[in-house]
Amino acid sequence: MYFFRKPEDVFKVVDRNFTTMVLGSKESDATAYRAWQRAEAKNTPISQMKKSIGGRAAIKAVNDFLKKLDLDEEYQGWFHSATYEDVATYWAQHLFAWRLKETLPETVEFVSALAKGSIACRDLWESGERAASIQMVADLPWANTDTMQWYLSVLRTNRDEIPNEWHLPAQAMTMSAIARMVMLEGSRLGSPLDRAWNIYDLMNARHPDTGDLMAIRYFMDQTLAAAEGIETHSEFADLAFKHIEDDDTRQREAKKYRAGKVVPPHKQCLQINENMKPFMSERSAEELFYLANIACFCQKLYRRLQKTKDLELDPITPFDDFQVFREMSEDRLKEAMKHAASHEFSMGF
Repeated sequence: MYFFRKPEDVFKVVDRNFTTMVLGSKESDATAYRAWQRAEAKNTPISQMKKSIGGRAAIKAVNDFLKKLDLDEEYQGWFHSATYEDVATYWAQHLFAWRLKETLPETVEFVSALAKGSIACRDLWESGERAASIQMVADLPWANTDTMQWYLSVLRTNRDEIPNEWHLPAQAMTMSAIARMVMLEGSRLGSPLDRAWNIYDLMNARHPDTGDLMAIRYFMDQTLAAAEGIETHSEFADLAFKHIEDDDTRQREAKKYRAGKVVPPHKQCLQINENMKPFMSERSAEELFYLANIACFCQKLYRRLQKTKDLELDPITPFDDFQVFREMSEDRLKEAMKHAASHEFSMGF
């Protein structure tokens, strides 16, 4: 419903697949791959997966993946310390694995509550209690934005199954709320003010003629600005795209991305960041790594909304609506957590 069911759904927006990241390509072990996908779709307990050849192969592949990470004893101890709340939703598991509870505990609690509330909302919708489901959406602190008013209209007027793409604008708004919580908690913890980029500037990045979102151009320009001794776009293109052998191709690719004609693959954005690391401070490189991911997500999402049939919502609206969070207090934001107790979610382990 109003939040991505699991982090893998965010990966899909940028055309990445979490399953292939863990298991490798589908061709490497088709049996394990299919077993993993079935288990994800049906929320199959691990104890049940162990009864099939494919399930055992998938579990082994996951264990092999974890071994490659070469986790130290401290990190293994962290996993063993998990409570029920730490694994109660797909989002909770993901955030726990990244140990974000150590640095941003309130944000982790906020995200987990949103995940639970969205699950409860979806369950009400699918069980036929649509009025109650719609009310949960209407109760969100950002429900008065143009994006959410459109979404509420969709929910109220469509009795048939709603296409997955039509949930994307509302899910994007929930991601914006999380970004605001990160900023609020980060500022209390002494987060530096002179960062290499600003999320409000990112959301406001527009093409001067068409008004289209220009998140990738913003990422490239901020990376150039942070690079020491690099002054021109031509110099930047040669360095940022050095993994491309042909000089002319490097320049063409850079110009296409800056002009917004083509959205680069997620891996390409990360490669640009990697290539430019030697020319900037460690802190700037890390901050721009996050920008690479977020800018790619925003641009891919915008393009996907542009291509969504019969959406009847300007694709730029969720990005325009980000401004509503600028003045939203933490207490007001946390009102979105109240529906977390509406549903007790079990992963089936």
